[in-house]
Amino acid sequence: RADLEGDGVSTRLYDLLWHRDKLSESSLALRVPDTIVFKYGGPTHWYFTSVDGTIKRKTRGKLNSEHIKKEFLRHASPSGIIASFISTPRELDDEDDCDGHLSGAAFRRTTVQYLDADGLHSFLWDRRRDSSDGILQRFIEPKDDCNNMLRAMWSPKVCLMERRINHLRLSDTRYDMYERAVTFEGPDFHSRMAPVRGTTLATQVQDAAASVVAHVSAVTNDRLRPSRLALNFKVDHRGRLWLLFASSVRLYAELGKSPKKAISEPLTEWIRKTPLEANTWLGVPDHVRRASSTSSLRPARLQKNIPCPACDEKVEAGSLCEVSNKVILHSEPKRSSRLQASCAQDRVPELLRKVHPNIEVTELEGLLCDASFLGLTVSICETCFLQISSPQPTAQLRAVASAPDLGAMPL
Repeated sequence: RADLEGDGVSTRLYDLLWHRDKLSESSLALRVPDTIVFKYGGPTHWYFTSVDGTIKRKTRGKLNSEHIKKEFLRHASPSGIIASFISTPRELDDEDDCDGHLSGAAFRRTTVQYLDADGLHSFLWDRRRDSSDGILQRFIEPKDDCNNMLRAMWSPKVCLMERRINHLRLSDTRYDMYERAVTFEGPDFHSRMAPVRGTTLATQVQDAAASVVAHVSAVTNDRLRPSRLALNFKVDHRGRLWLLFASSVRLYAELGKSPKKAISEPLTEWIRKTPLEANTWLGVPDHVRRASSTSSLRPARLQKNIPCPACDEKVEAGSLCEVSNKVILHSEPKRSSRLQASCAQDRVPELLRKVHPNIEVTELEGLLCDASFLGLTVSICETCFLQISSPQPTAQLRAVASAPDLGAMPL
């Protein structure tokens, strides 16, 4: 029960949907994108929709990085987005409650990370073993070239639906892929609410949710019976409905549970009575900025994935500034005036060592008079650039006063 009930992306649900009903010997007919469950830093199961419309699971021999990349790159989306990784990476204590959400249980933030071809390669080969668990899911080409997501809050008596559609076209690759893809997980100014008109789509969503509930109850012999669900769907370019993931699950109380056992599980009882998604919210990773493009000629770059060699902070592409080695040597407070003493003490200035890690102490004194070395430039973030290029007292520049005059050095 603990693996299924609660808030956050439910990986246990895919395993229950894959199992066959032993009484009717039937499988659930439901469209699910290629979904790979990641646990303990590696892939554990791979679920997909077969040609007969039922959910199948690949063998463990195909759960390797080479095969995953090869399959996901087949029939890739023209938008360049290959997959998304959905996870619930962290928990907050009650005192760290965020945005006024209900307290009383750990707050769970569910992140949606979009991956292009390079991002997928880095995810599969450079993933840390202590990374959070989640699902890697193939990106589905949306309807009308604008990404969409439909959320359904299902209960036995009512099913509430809401849908968001991104403002930008996925094929417009001038914009950052997050700005083109986010819906519920991104800021509101990237997408718009869209009504669910007619009865066709609404009926499909209700039938899919009801079939999920009936199948889970059947394969567990009514030991796990969902009472409420928060499901996320998507309509593809052919008008077909796909189940992406469940972000919140509530179960009925166990039949025949003794009063003593019910008293010993107060947290489980509390979760069962809380509203859906009371302690979770959809978001994007921390390296994605909250910004929007104001002009199509200069689209905003949202991803901070370029590390600064000076401070190791990640910044967005195109925001690095060039600065010369001469300016770096001038910038060190109380260091430039004692640079010769620093060399005698077998110590290379800290910032210079960061941008030139292979430099030797014995080479530094000779490089001070090397015009080619002083003219070399390095790209650093704006914060470090402002600190380095700020005017320094004249007394701190005496050590490099004898250096060759290179004129106006590029910054």
